[in-house]
Amino acid sequence: MVDGKSPYQGATYEVGNEYEAKINTNIYQQCGCGINVASLNWCYYDAKGKSGKITFFECEVVVNSPDDVIIPLATDGKFRVKKIKVLREIGIKEAEKMLSNGKEKK
Repeated sequence: MVDGKSPYQGATYEVGNEYEAKINTNIYQQCGCGINVASLNWCYYDAKGKSGKITFFECEVVVNSPDDVIIPLATDGKFRVKKIKVLREIGIKEAEKMLSNGKEKK
């Protein structure tokens, strides 16, 4: 998040809330509608160089059917899902500490 909004869709998320979106199930498209998520490592390096307050969200993916999670072929690390629950916000310093330890907290 940059200044509290997704840098891609401009969506605003809040800890404790669930979000659902129509999802593009085409595995041949890298980007598509749905809630786009990725590892902390991917998000951190994608955010580098952006101005504003950078934060990340740890989310739980809610899966009710196989079509609720779409991992595109040859993905660069991101994928899309139908529904998430936002568990907590992670600041840039905490993210750097987690990544410098060589692992992401679960």
